[in-house]
Amino acid sequence: MSVDDTWRGLWHPAPAAASRAGLAGRLVIYVVTPLALVLLFGAIGSSRQFGSAYLSAFTIGSSIGIAFELAYRFVWPFVIRRRPSWPVRIAGHVLTALVCVTLGTLIGLTIRTRSLDWDVELFRVWLQGFVISSVIVTVLVITDELKGRARDLERREAAHRVAVLRAELSALQARTDPHFLFNSLNSVAALIPDDPALAETSLERLAQVFRYALDAGRRDTVALADELEAVSAYLEVEALRLGDRLRYSLDRDPAVDDVRVPPLVLQPLVENAIRHGAGGRQGVTELTVSVTQRGDDVVLVVDDRGEQPAPVSGGSGTALVELRSRLALVYGDRTHLEAGPRGTGWHVELVVPMTSVP
Repeated sequence: MSVDDTWRGLWHPAPAAASRAGLAGRLVIYVVTPLALVLLFGAIGSSRQFGSAYLSAFTIGSSIGIAFELAYRFVWPFVIRRRPSWPVRIAGHVLTALVCVTLGTLIGLTIRTRSLDWDVELFRVWLQGFVISSVIVTVLVITDELKGRARDLERREAAHRVAVLRAELSALQARTDPHFLFNSLNSVAALIPDDPALAETSLERLAQVFRYALDAGRRDTVALADELEAVSAYLEVEALRLGDRLRYSLDRDPAVDDVRVPPLVLQPLVENAIRHGAGGRQGVTELTVSVTQRGDDVVLVVDDRGEQPAPVSGGSGTALVELRSRLALVYGDRTHLEAGPRGTGWHVELVVPMTSVP
């Protein structure tokens, strides 16, 4: 089984690459900690006593530190192949401290026994080493955990930006489909002699659809009201193109207009309904889009139905898969998307929390 490379809290699956900052931090620990020990507990009546005490503390501290380095970098990563739970990890840190402090203290005292000029009590030295090592390891574990969480957040944000870009490109590709674009422009051109005002309004709506698709990738979130405006503009253009074959309604609860959502969450669902429903039926298609509040959630529903079922389109379902992936990146398990046939049409229900996007 491959090792999880997202482990944090000093339980890395492989030795971490040494960096200048890491080496500098270790140097400070190895130099400053013995000095603090001597000043707090050592006999410093003379410069000779101070030097000898500092050298002894440095030797013992370095021995303990090397033991920790070996344990965390070259023992645990190859002993544990699966990421342990937090209680097991805490127990592992305690066990590591007990073993490393004991071995380091014995080795350090052995090295300095002959020249040690200050009164040494084995248990006292061991206890000092254990307390100080526990504090240092705790600080390093917390720091490493926070850095890991920050890296995870950066990866999630990067993945979200990529997903939004893909959705933008997909939506833009759908809107620049020659069939949709040319038919829309032909419909507008046909209106110019008889109703130039409506033709101008239709061109503005078409431009609004393209503008929203282009701007979506530049924003992490949008107000739900903006998404609904883009959907409304898209439906107006499609109604002009499809004529009597499309009847639609858009019901919205003003209470959810200011809720922030990722861009292009409702638009792809409406496009799917048009492409595979109204676009494939010969008869009339009734399309209903509703956005309501349900407790602490926002419920977005797209429902199309007709006098006869739409022909099987052979769609790959890519739009739904990509949308589910995007929602999972943003909301985790706080959202769900259900889609399936209902009567002579297709029903989609999307539920997202009303809380702002993280």
